[in-house]
Amino acid sequence: MDLFPIPMLREKTDLDISLIKEEILKHRLSKPDNKEEYTSYYDSNLLPIDSADVINNCIIDYASSFISSIFTENNLKVDKDTLNVWYNVYNEGIHHCWHDHGRALLSGTIFIEMNETSSPFKIKSPLHALIKSWSGNAEFVGRFKQELSFEPEAGTIIMWPGWVEHNVPEQRKTNEPRITISFNIDIKR
Repeated sequence: MDLFPIPMLREKTDLDISLIKEEILKHRLSKPDNKEEYTSYYDSNLLPIDSADVINNCIIDYASSFISSIFTENNLKVDKDTLNVWYNVYNEGIHHCWHDHGRALLSGTIFIEMNETSSPFKIKSPLHALIKSWSGNAEFVGRFKQELSFEPEAGTIIMWPGWVEHNVPEQRKTNEPRITISFNIDIKR
């Protein structure tokens, strides 16, 4: 028996991943070739590609269903105004440190390019510090591990509560960059 599970969605989308990949890489080529420019998060238009509306609608559909599966009574409406969506292109040497999106109801990622050289997506238990003190120096195994690693195939969407810490370790040498679309769903509660 597990106590107090953290909800997480993991599904395969029917998005045209090859088209989205092409659009992201085309836009990325218009940006300076430096590590600080790996994401569109800081652009005035967070998702500056033609497929943006299709991607937003996909996120809205999955998020609405996910929220309904978590909360019995809710009036939380996911729409374009509640979304912040951006892309990330991880070439060799790029990483994203442990962080959360604490003010967001949900955070998530759609995996566009993942292969055997791609860095995984990692997520950390919010009880990590407490459980670490409970276990001393012992490491947990199996489902009791405090960090989980995911290497989903292209087209997979995952969502989790925004307050859960996550990271992407440094991208290893690769012929294909690791490409994702990340998002927050900011709903006033």
